[in-house]
Amino acid sequence: MTWRNLMVDDGDHLKVYLDNIVIHKDERKYTLPLSDLGIIVIDGIKTNITTRLLSVCSQYNVVLVFCDKKHLPAGMYLPFNQHSRTVKAIRKQIRWRTHEKEALWKNIVKYKINNQSQILYHYTGNKEKYFQLQEYMEKVMAGDRTNREGHAAKVYFNTLFGKEFYRGIDCIENAMLNYGYAVIRAYIARSIVGYGYNPGIGIFHKSEYNSFCLADDILEVFRPLVDAYVILQLLDNANMEFLTQEIRSTLVDILSKRILFEGKYRKVSTVINKFTLQCFNILDPDRKGIVKLNNFDIMTGEGLKK
Repeated sequence: MTWRNLMVDDGDHLKVYLDNIVIHKDERKYTLPLSDLGIIVIDGIKTNITTRLLSVCSQYNVVLVFCDKKHLPAGMYLPFNQHSRTVKAIRKQIRWRTHEKEALWKNIVKYKINNQSQILYHYTGNKEKYFQLQEYMEKVMAGDRTNREGHAAKVYFNTLFGKEFYRGIDCIENAMLNYGYAVIRAYIARSIVGYGYNPGIGIFHKSEYNSFCLADDILEVFRPLVDAYVILQLLDNANMEFLTQEIRSTLVDILSKRILFEGKYRKVSTVINKFTLQCFNILDPDRKGIVKLNNFDIMTGEGLKK
C-alpha cells in the first residue's frame, strides 16, 4: 500500500537500486522503497533521473510530476497497463451510458458546490453567500445543463479572494491553487490507470486536446479541499509573494492528510482511490444493484480547523 508522496528539489540525482529509489543530494544519500510511493514531484529543472528508474516506477504504478522553472507542474509520467484486464475495463468505459454519466456528473457538481459552501462559510462567515451556494447546489440538473457549477465558482472565488480575482490572473493565490490541483490530478490519473481505465475518456470533459478528461471530472470534488489548504497558507503567511519550497511541500502533502469518508478517517490518497472506484461501479454497464457515491466531510480535513 502506498503511503508516501515525495517531492525532489533541484539538483538531486535519482536512480533505482533493488526496487528502491535512491536520491543523491550533495554528499547525502536517501533510499526509499518504491512500493511505498504513490507520486513523486520533480521540482527542479536540474534534477537527473535514470530511465531505469522510470521503468521501475511504471511497474509500481508511481506517477512522476515534472515542474517548470517557475516550480509549476508542467507534465507527468503516467504508467499504463497496470491492470490485468485493461482491455476489458476500457471496453466497459466505451459502453458507459449517457444518462448515467449525466447523473454522475450531477452528483459530482453537487458535492463540489457543497464542499465549496462549507469552506466559504468556515473562512468568511458569510451566510448570504453560503445559502446562495446551497441554492445553486439544489438546482443542479442532470449533466449540469444550467451550469450551476460555473455560477457557484464565481460567487465562491470572489467571496474568498475578492471581486477582482479570477482564475486566469497571475498571482500567488492561483499559483498555489494550480500547484495543488495538479498534484491531486496526477494522483487521480494514477488511480484511474490502476483500475484499468483510460484517463482520456471523460464523463463531462470532452476536449480532444486533453488526455486527462476523466481525471479532471473526478478532480472537481477535490478542488475545494486544495482551496482550503491554500487559504490556510495565505492566513499563516500574510505577505507571501512567491511559491516557496515549503509551500510546495505542504501542497504535495495534502495527499497524506486524513479526512472523514464513509465513517472513517482516511488519507486523501485513499479517499481518491475509493471515490474513483465508486464512480466506475456506478457507470459499469454490467452492474447489478445500486451503488452509492459518497462525499467526504471536507471540514474534517486534518489541520483545517484552527
